[in-house]
Amino acid sequence: MLKSNTDKVSLVADTKTRIEKARKYLADAVNKARKAIYILGLPIGGAAVERLLKPTSSVPTKVSIHLNYNYII
Repeated sequence: MLKSNTDKVSLVADTKTRIEKARKYLADAVNKARKAIYILGLPIGGAAVERLLKPTSSVPTKVSIHLNYNYII
């Protein structure tokens, strides 16, 4: 959710937006910021990256979890 939309919390439209767009919007912004940093070489604290991530207080990191279910019992 964008900080500018905090006044709309708990409204029906807010609930619908949260359900439909929550993860996709954040993932898109993070992916664009990572591309700006790692491919274009822009600074992490630069204006382009801040413009993408600041509205949602996001950070340009991804979490990777590798689970190994091949335990010997």
